[in-house]
Amino acid sequence: MARSKVLLVGDRDHSPRVLSDRLERDSDHGLATEVVALIGEALERVSAKGYDAAVCWAERQDELAAVIRLRKASASLPIVLLTSQLDPAFGELARQMGATCVLGGGGPDLSAVSETLRLALSTGELARDVRAQAEKARSGAVKVRELAEANRGLVEKALVQARKESGASLLPLLVEDDPDQALLMVRAFQRADVFAPLPLMRTGEEAIRYLSGEPPFQHRSRFLLPSLVLLDYHLPGISGQDVLEWIKTQPSLRALRVVMLSSHREPDVISRAYEAGVDAFLTKPAGFGALVELIEGLRDHWGRPRPHE
Repeated sequence: MARSKVLLVGDRDHSPRVLSDRLERDSDHGLATEVVALIGEALERVSAKGYDAAVCWAERQDELAAVIRLRKASASLPIVLLTSQLDPAFGELARQMGATCVLGGGGPDLSAVSETLRLALSTGELARDVRAQAEKARSGAVKVRELAEANRGLVEKALVQARKESGASLLPLLVEDDPDQALLMVRAFQRADVFAPLPLMRTGEEAIRYLSGEPPFQHRSRFLLPSLVLLDYHLPGISGQDVLEWIKTQPSLRALRVVMLSSHREPDVISRAYEAGVDAFLTKPAGFGALVELIEGLRDHWGRPRPHE
């Protein structure tokens, strides 16, 4: 165990030398003691050398000034005050002025002093360990944030690379309110080897917020712009036709490919969609195999950006 340095502050009447000999001989904490008689000298040593603890004496209130000055010199130094005072108010005043603990009544019990110092020093070591661990945790948190930023950059590069691969450059945004139909579409994407990391939009309002980059979709590094919108015609609230017309009025989205999907093929509905600028109006396939074939056809036909994009 490393030796702890303790500074004893007191004149001949308080016999600090006797306490020093006893502490070094009997303590199991490996104490190394030094004795000074004047508080001025004590302050110089505390500032110059640094000590793990200090022991001083006081019998009157004016002598507590030594505690105050020691505390100002070192905010974290454990200070043990020895006194023959029996008045609890004196001990409380000493603690208010900066004493870590007060041992009083009929002269110091050397065994009690030794044990008190051991506890005070152990507490100090624990506090230092806690501070060291806290600093280590803060450093670790910084590294985690840096790693997260680096990882985010790698993910973005991976997304770009994945889109360059065969079939992956088709990045569809699915707008579908029927959860069963949406699940089939997602499985069909997987079967057709289409890279589709974009979140499912269940309403026309959600689709417009996503394409506009409105919260919670404002971060384009996470919520990429699609290369194709697969748009259900029959949506609650804002219809698929309304979303299509909105897209075609946005300068930044006007070239975005839109494929309308519907279970019905009313001629006037289809005509309105093509007038608004839809790229294709398709009937939803009845079976999963036909759905996969539809997605493969979209992949093969629109799996690469247009020449002017």
